Amino acid sequence: MVNTNFKPIAVKKETDYVSDHQIIMVCLKTIPSPEITTKFKIRDLTKLSEGNILRIAFRHPKITTLNDVNALHRSIYEKLAPIRTARTRNPTQLVNPRIEKVKKKRDRLLKKYHKTGNENTLIQAKEETKRLKRVI
Repeated sequence: MVNTNFKPIAVKKETDYVSDHQIIMVCLKTIPSPEITTKFKIRDLTKLSEGNILRIAFRHPKITTLNDVNALHRSIYEKLAPIRTARTRNPTQLVNPRIEKVKKKRDRLLKKYHKTGNENTLIQAKEETKRLKRVI
């Protein structure tokens, strides 16, 4: 396997006086590897609180079997703790789902602006950038 992080910058050919072999010296320069972002899924637990769970649970009073309880549990997690996708360069970096949500909305608005050229979407994208700075 060839390591592509090294780039030859100088090659010298020297004669070894001890034996009849020639030594070729290669000076290597390291190239920094590009930062690779990893994409993973994370649950947004910002709305998951005891009050919100009880509010949803009391809307379904006719729970009699274990399957009903499991279905209620799944529906609560889908509503209050949705799965979001996040990207990070450092896998140990903490990800704030609120920031990821604002970034995703801003990116969608910018993509829409580049596609349509509508100035209102550009203004909305700038507002989302200001909102992102406030959240951070």
